[in-house]
Amino acid sequence: MVKRKIRRIVLTALVLLAAAQFLMAGGGQQAGGSVAVPEGMALTGYPIVKDKITVQSAITSVVKLDQPRVLWTKLEELTNIHTDFFMVETAQLAAYLAAGNFPDFFHNNLPAVYINDYGILGNRFVDYNSILQYMPNMAQCFKDYPIAKKKMTETNGAVYQTPTFNLEVTGSWARFYYRKDIMAKYNLPVPGTLDEFYNTLVTLKNAMGTAPWVMDMGYIEMWFFPSFGNFIDPGFDSDSNGKVVFNRTSDQYRRFLTYLNKMYKEGLLHNEFLTLDGTARLALVKSGSVVFCGNEIQNTAITDFPSGNWDIGVPKPFTSQWNSATKVKRNPSETAGGFAISSRSKYVAQIARMLDIGWATKEVSPGTGLYGDAFCYGPENLTWKFTNPQKTEFTFIVPPQVNVPPTVYQYDYVIYTNQGMPRALTNAVTSEKSNNQTRQLEFLANLNPNTTDTFFPISFIKFTDDEQAIIDNKYTDINTYMTEMRAKFITGVANIDTEWDNYVRTINNMGIADVIKVHQAAFDRWNAK
Repeated sequence: MVKRKIRRIVLTALVLLAAAQFLMAGGGQQAGGSVAVPEGMALTGYPIVKDKITVQSAITSVVKLDQPRVLWTKLEELTNIHTDFFMVETAQLAAYLAAGNFPDFFHNNLPAVYINDYGILGNRFVDYNSILQYMPNMAQCFKDYPIAKKKMTETNGAVYQTPTFNLEVTGSWARFYYRKDIMAKYNLPVPGTLDEFYNTLVTLKNAMGTAPWVMDMGYIEMWFFPSFGNFIDPGFDSDSNGKVVFNRTSDQYRRFLTYLNKMYKEGLLHNEFLTLDGTARLALVKSGSVVFCGNEIQNTAITDFPSGNWDIGVPKPFTSQWNSATKVKRNPSETAGGFAISSRSKYVAQIARMLDIGWATKEVSPGTGLYGDAFCYGPENLTWKFTNPQKTEFTFIVPPQVNVPPTVYQYDYVIYTNQGMPRALTNAVTSEKSNNQTRQLEFLANLNPNTTDTFFPISFIKFTDDEQAIIDNKYTDINTYMTEMRAKFITGVANIDTEWDNYVRTINNMGIADVIKVHQAAFDRWNAK
C-alpha cells in the first residue's frame, strides 16, 4: 500500500501540473463541460471542414502500416480531415503516455489503468458526454443500447472511450464443434443432453479406439459449465437477487468437474488435453482422430474432409437433469473500442464528427459506403459487398490499391482494428463455400438462438485502487490454487469426493470472501448507473 500512496502523490502532482498547462494552452473543452463550435466547421453535411486539416492518431497494437489506409482515405475524401497514423509499441506505451505529448486521438482501446490515470485523474481525455452534440449517431446508439454507455462510463461518470460492437454471426465465446462426416460414418445423431454426449463418446471410442474429444480448458468451461446448473459463468456471477457468487466453489462447479473426471478416466476426453497446444489439437482434428473439438477446427482445410465438403457441425448447448434450458455465454456485444480523444487537441469537435460515422446505421453520404460497418469491415462495395438481394450473404474484396495476395488479405490493411457499430452484417454469412461459411451457418441454426449476452459484467465493472489491491493481493493466489486443483480433480490426482471440502475451505481461508465483497461493491455501483 505504501507504493500505491507514493504513486498517488506523484500522480496528483503531475495532474496539477498538467491542468495548469492545459488552462494556459486554452484546451478544447470549455469550463462548462461542452466543446465550443469551431470556426469553419459544418455541423451537418460534408465535408466537415472547408479547408483540409491533419490530425494525428496513435496505433497501440501490432498492425500493418505498410498499405493504403482504405477506410481512412475514404473518410478524408468525405470529411476533408486527413489522419496521420503512427505506432506506439505496447512496451513503450507507459513511457509515451507519461511524456504527455498525446496525439489528437488514440485508435485502440487503452487499458483501464491509463484511462484512470490520464482520464479520471489527469483530465487528458475528452469526456464524450461533452461532445455528443457533434455525434448524433453515437448518441442514438446510447439510446438504443443503453448498456453500451453503461459499460463505457467510468467511476466519475465520464465516457473516455467509445464502444465497439461485436455483432458477427460467430460472435459467441462458447464454441464447440464436431465432425459431421465421422458422426455419419457411425450413424450417430447429434447429442442434445450431457448423458447423450457421454453415450456418443463411448460409442465413438469403441469404434475408433481413440479418445474422440479434445478441447482447450477455457472453451470446455464456457460451453459445459452452464449445463450443470443455473449459473452461466464458472467464475464470478450473480444470483437473481443481485448477490455476487464465486462459482468455482459451488455445487454446480463440483458437478462439472465430476463429469470431466469421468470422461477423463474412461479415455473419452484426450488424456493430454491440458497440455496440448493448438497445433497439436488441430493435427488430431485434421486426421480424424477426434470428433468433438474446440476452435482449432476453423483452421482445417477442405482436403481434411474425405467427402470434399466442409463437414463441420455445431451442436446446440446440452441440457441435463440440472438445467433444461441451458444458455451459453455470447461475446459481450458492446466492448471498449478506443478512440480516446486528447483534451488538448485543437480539433476535438471535428474528430468527433468524423468518428461519429462509425455508429451510423446507413450511408452518411450516398455512394461512399461509409457507415457503422465500414469501421469494422471497410467501406461497402470497396472492401466488401452484399451478393444477394436479401442481403444475407456477402463477400470480401481486396481493393486494387492494397498490394497483398487475396489469401492474406487482412482487415488491418484497411481499418487497423475493429471499431464502431456494424449492424448490416449481423445475420449475414460469407457467400464463398468455405470453412467460415459452414461455421457461420451452423452458428445461426444451432448456437446463436441459445446464447445470452445477459450475464455478470466481469469485464466492465470498475474497481477503485483499494479494491484492486485486494484482488491483486488475494485473488491472484486463489486463482493459481484453483487452476492447480482443477487439473488434479479432472485427472484424478485429487479425489473430488474426499478432497472437495478441503479445497473449498482452503479458498475460503485464502480470503475469497474479501474478493467477493469487492466484486459486490463494484457490481452495486454498476447497477446504480
